[in-house]
Amino acid sequence: MEDGLAVRSSGLIERLERKSEVIGKDNPLYWYFHLKELGKQAQTKEMVDEAINGFVVNNSEYTILKVIAKKYLTREVCEIAVSKNGLNLKYVPGQYRKRAMCLAAVQSDGGALREVPERILLGAKGYEICFTAVRNDLEGRALSFVPKCYLRGKEGKALCEAAVKANGYALEYVPKRLITKQLAKVAIESTPSDHYSYCPVLLFVPKKCMSEELVALSA
Repeated sequence: MEDGLAVRSSGLIERLERKSEVIGKDNPLYWYFHLKELGKQAQTKEMVDEAINGFVVNNSEYTILKVIAKKYLTREVCEIAVSKNGLNLKYVPGQYRKRAMCLAAVQSDGGALREVPERILLGAKGYEICFTAVRNDLEGRALSFVPKCYLRGKEGKALCEAAVKANGYALEYVPKRLITKQLAKVAIESTPSDHYSYCPVLLFVPKKCMSEELVALSA
């Protein structure tokens, strides 16, 4: 039994050493891959503390909380993680997923709005959280997670304007009744340059708002 444990331990160390040769501590993603390779059972509090403070996000898809053992997901650890990458909110334990935590998450990445509990979205600061999210939207999808009750009247118009100014692709999720020629123009002008080949924003402009100016602007 002990021999088998020794073999497994030896194998783990060898794998970690090989991993370290490929990704050193100077790599921004070091801690993510190190903790993932190590496994949640072998993690320590000291290791997690160092990782959460040392991890540098250069790609929001790498959510550090995903690879950290649940027993180490304290409020402080979660707060640091969501402030660096809002998408970590998905892995924050329910008891910590409060209004302040959710606001910090959407300030970092508007896409985190998807993980905000409904009770908070529809609460006293729900509109504020949604507005903050669409203004910090990296992918142009945050507006799709906004409750329909906020997409009406002046408040709805303000949300949509903020969304398309942040990312033109948000126009896809703007209710057709709120799309105007001016809003469409803002959306086209706000389209990230590296996204042009993906799909032209012009496709989301209703016929009633189409004009030669918008076509030329899109081209």
